[in-house]
Amino acid sequence: MPLVMILPSLAQAQAGIPYAAPPDEGDTEEAATPAADDATKGEAKLESSVATEPAAPVPSVDTAPPPPPPPTDTVIAQLWETRRLALAAGSLQGADAALRELVVVKDQAGWPNIFAYGEALARESEQATTKGNVGRGVELAQAAVLVAPDLPQPHVVLARALWAQGDHVLAAVSAGLDGYLETWIEAPYLRARLGLVLNASVAVVVLATLLFALMALYRHARMMVHDFHHLLPHGATRLQSGLFGVLFLLTPLFFRIGILPTLVAWIALMGLYYERRERIAALVLLLALAGAAVLLPRVTSLMSYSGTRSEAIYLATRDMLAEDAALRLEASTDPRAEDLYALGLRARWKGDLRRAVDLLSRAERVGASDARLYVDLGNLKYLLGDKQAAIAYYNRALSVDADSVVALFNMSRVYYSLAEQQKAGEAHRRATAVDYELVEAFARDAKRVGPTYLVNAGVPRSLLVVPQPADALHERAVSQLWLWFASRSVPRFVFATGALAALLLLAVMAWLRGAAKPSVACPRCGMAACKRCNPEMPDQKQCGQCYHAFVVREGVDPQSRIRKEIEVHRHQARTLRVRQVLSLTLTGTAQLAGGAALRGISLFALFAAGVLGLVLALDLVPTPAPVMARALSIPSAVVMGVVVITAFVLGLYDAKRKEH
Repeated sequence: MPLVMILPSLAQAQAGIPYAAPPDEGDTEEAATPAADDATKGEAKLESSVATEPAAPVPSVDTAPPPPPPPTDTVIAQLWETRRLALAAGSLQGADAALRELVVVKDQAGWPNIFAYGEALARESEQATTKGNVGRGVELAQAAVLVAPDLPQPHVVLARALWAQGDHVLAAVSAGLDGYLETWIEAPYLRARLGLVLNASVAVVVLATLLFALMALYRHARMMVHDFHHLLPHGATRLQSGLFGVLFLLTPLFFRIGILPTLVAWIALMGLYYERRERIAALVLLLALAGAAVLLPRVTSLMSYSGTRSEAIYLATRDMLAEDAALRLEASTDPRAEDLYALGLRARWKGDLRRAVDLLSRAERVGASDARLYVDLGNLKYLLGDKQAAIAYYNRALSVDADSVVALFNMSRVYYSLAEQQKAGEAHRRATAVDYELVEAFARDAKRVGPTYLVNAGVPRSLLVVPQPADALHERAVSQLWLWFASRSVPRFVFATGALAALLLLAVMAWLRGAAKPSVACPRCGMAACKRCNPEMPDQKQCGQCYHAFVVREGVDPQSRIRKEIEVHRHQARTLRVRQVLSLTLTGTAQLAGGAALRGISLFALFAAGVLGLVLALDLVPTPAPVMARALSIPSAVVMGVVVITAFVLGLYDAKRKEH
C-alpha cells in the first residue's frame, strides 16, 4: 500500500480540500536502506531480550478525548494580560507580539469589537503622541481601530496621530471622517442624535409659540380691548372696558391650565385680528404643538436608551466584554427572537458551536428569518461536519436574499469540499456577478487562511436598532415632563384636541373677519381704526383722528393738526426704536412686531436651533446621552456658531431693510 503525504502548504484554498500526493520514489528508496538495517539490528536485540527477560505487562491506555479548546474570549483576555505584563516589564516587543496575536484571534473568532481594549489603546496612543513619539502613537491608534472599529474614539485618535506625523494629511482627514460617521451609524450615538434633534425641535416650537403669542398680544391686545368696549353697556367707561378686557385675557392664567394651553388660548383669542401672514404662522404653530403633544413619548424614548433591552442586545452583539448585557438577555423568562439571535452569535464567536446552533435555531423558530441568520447556521453546520445541511441553509438564505454574496461564496466553498466542481463553480459565478470586488477580497482571505475558510455573515442591522417599547417608568417620565408644559387637568391628547379646535376656530374667525370688521391699528399713530366709532370713514386704513386731520381737513384746527403730526412722529420713532432693540435682542422678533410672522418665526427657529446646538456641542448643558467624542464636538460647535451668526445677520439685515 503506497504511503500518502498531506502537504498543507500546497492546499487548494479555492477547492476547500487539501492536496494529496505520493512521495517521490527516489527519496523513498534512499531513505529505506538505512532504515532496513536499523530494523534488522532492532529485531536481533529484541529476540535476545525476549530470551533472557520475562515479558512485562502492557499498561492500559486511557483513550479519553482531548479537552475542548478554551473560549476565544478567554484566550483574548489572556493575551491582553500577557501584553500588560510585558509592558510592565518594559518589553515593547513582547507587548506588540501579544497585541498582534490578539487581533488575529479576535478576527478569526468573529468578535466585532472589544470596546474597553480599544479605548485603552486609544489613550496609550494619545500619551505617546503627546510625548512626541508620533510613530508609536500611530501604531497604537491603528491597533485601537482594529480592536474596536465601531467606536468613534480610536478613529479620532488615529486622525490626530496621523496629523501630527505631518505627511499623512489626507489619511488623517479620512480617519476623522470615519470617526464622525460612526456617530451617525452606531445605534447609541444615532439614537442620541435623533433624540437631541427632536427634543430640541420641540423646545424650538414651544419657544416660537411663546414668542408669537406675546407678539400677538403686543400687536392686537389694545384693539381687542377697544372692541370689548362696544360689547359693554353704553354707560361703561374706557377704564372699565379696559379692566374687563385685561381680565378676559388673563382668564387662562387664573384656571392654571399650564403654559402651552394658555398660549393656545391667547393665539385663538387674537384670531379675529390676524393678518393673512400671521394666520398662516398661527396655523403652523398649532399643528406643530398638537403633533409634539401626541408624539412626545416617541421623542423622549430616544433618550431613554441606557439600561433598556435594546441597549443589551446592541452591546451583546457589538462588544466582547459585554457579559452583563448577555446575562440580562439570558435571564429573560420569555426570550424573543432578537435575544436568542444575539446570544447565538456570542456563542459562535466564543467557539461553542453546538450551543450557537441551538440558540440560532430557536431564534428561527421564534420568528427570525434574516438571510444572515441562515448563513450563520450554514457555517456552523459546515464546521460541525454536516455539509449537506450547510448547503440547505445557504439556499434558505438565498430564498430571503437572492443577491447574498456571502451565502453564494460559502456555498461554493462547501461544494468544492464535496468535490462537486460544477455546482461550486456555478455558485462562485453567481457571487461574482453580484459583486466581483467583494468576491475577490473573500478569495484572497481564503488563500491566506486555508481550506476551512468561510465568510462570517456579520451582525444584521435589525439587531443593532431594536425598537424599545415604552414601559411604566418611561410613561411616568413623560407625564412629569408634560407637567412642565400643562397641568394634570389637561392631558396630552386633550391638549392636542384643543389645539386642533383652536385651528378650526382661527379658520372660522378668518371667515367672520369681513363681516365683524374688528378694529385695526392705525399705521400712522397706532390708535384703533374702528368703523363703529367713525362710521363716516370709507375704510380702516387709518383712525378717525388721522382721517379728519390729514384726509378731510375741514373743520380741524391747525394747532390740533400739528399736535397730531407730532403724535404721529413720536409713535413712528418709538415703534422704530422698539423694533431695533428687538432685532438686536432676539432674532425674528422685529419681523413679528412688524407683522411679517412667517419670516420672523423662520428666523427665530433658525436662531434658537443654532443656540441650542451650540450649547450642547460645547457641553455647557449636560446631554442626556453621549453623542460623540469631545474632539468631534468642535466641528459641530463651529457649524452651530455659523448658523447662529447667519440667522442673527439675516434678521438685522431684514429689519434694517424694512426701516428704509
